[in-house]
Amino acid sequence: WKIIAFDTLGNEITYNESEEREEPKGENEEFSIVERAGKKGVVDKKGKQIIPIAYDEVKYNQKLKVFFLKKRGKWGLGDSTGKIIIFPKYKFITPFCENLIAVKDEKGIGLIDKEGNKITPTEYNFIGIIFVGCKDYYDRCEISAISYQAYKSSVISDMVENIAIVKGSEFSDYEYYKCKEMKGFIIGKENEVKLGFINRKGKEIVPPEFSRIIPIGDFLIVKKNGKYGMFDINGNLIIPVEYDWISLEDIKDFRRMLRVRLDYDVGVVDIEGRIILPPKYDDIKGFIGDDKFIVQVGAYIGVVDKNGNELVPAEYEDLQWYGNKFSLVNKDLKWGIFDMEKKKEVVPIKYNKIAKLTDEFAFVKLGDKWGIVELSSGKEILSPRYEKIDVYDEEKGIVWVEKGGKGFYIKVFQNGKVIEYYDR
Repeated sequence: WKIIAFDTLGNEITYNESEEREEPKGENEEFSIVERAGKKGVVDKKGKQIIPIAYDEVKYNQKLKVFFLKKRGKWGLGDSTGKIIIFPKYKFITPFCENLIAVKDEKGIGLIDKEGNKITPTEYNFIGIIFVGCKDYYDRCEISAISYQAYKSSVISDMVENIAIVKGSEFSDYEYYKCKEMKGFIIGKENEVKLGFINRKGKEIVPPEFSRIIPIGDFLIVKKNGKYGMFDINGNLIIPVEYDWISLEDIKDFRRMLRVRLDYDVGVVDIEGRIILPPKYDDIKGFIGDDKFIVQVGAYIGVVDKNGNELVPAEYEDLQWYGNKFSLVNKDLKWGIFDMEKKKEVVPIKYNKIAKLTDEFAFVKLGDKWGIVELSSGKEILSPRYEKIDVYDEEKGIVWVEKGGKGFYIKVFQNGKVIEYYDR
């Protein structure tokens, strides 16, 4: 005899063949896997046979509370009462997420439940898992798959070792824990690897016809024939599969607007698939909220709204957002300020640097001296004369400056009046 005992927690206790048979130690142990003449079976703690001693291998899974049974190179399934749920017919078998079991026959991989009910047909090259918590494709955390590269190597490992290939590592209790956060399964089909998506119930909602699937958040970026599109996690096609590029960064940042590229031109679509800006720009450098966009035309930069109306003409070498209606604009390494409501420059482009003070005033640097301008008029309320300048109390308009090696405070009032050497 060779006895392998399991307690109800799944802990294994192995007895040497030379030892006499003993009851498994521990008050929770309910059965033993026994071996006789090269065959294995299961007996309860009173010695009563549960699973006939007729199998080449017997493995127990505590989570599912089932036995995996191997005979003549094929695997089947039995429960703890001794009922044979599935007679050995699968090439491989392994536990999977959602209390499901992955199996492989002559046609491919599929999923069954612990009662033996078929969840998916056995027709896939591999099945992977998409987790709720994963947002970044580059973290390589969003897919755990039974042989992700199934078209190059074996699909599921032999249950003798009781492992399944998950990006090169074994399934473990940690993987089972992560399964609680599972959204669904990625599926692969055909030797070229065509990818699709099935939901938690095994329903195929994105057909396996894509060369790439990138799950991020509640969306699936797909690629087919060199073109990208996007589905939601429910299988609804959001963005047609017709773009050369979709910005993963915008999806990761939970934006409602996504940059897309068609041929060499860039545009914007929203997460409901509506075209916000048709692809006609050389680049879109960034977003100002959800209704303004920093665009590049040729070598120059400007701003448009979500209707494509020009707010800042694309004639500047650099541009930075400043408050709700102002942009810092740059030409020939000099900075000024553009009012997007008045659609004109309100602070002339002549300063070496501009830094924000309040929504009404800004610090400006000319040469090596700092001053203050009023944004609405562009007027210098303090001409550049200070070596250093910094905000002390923005709400009260109090500024710290240094002049001639001496430091003191300045008070800037809403009407533009300034008091130097202010006693705070």
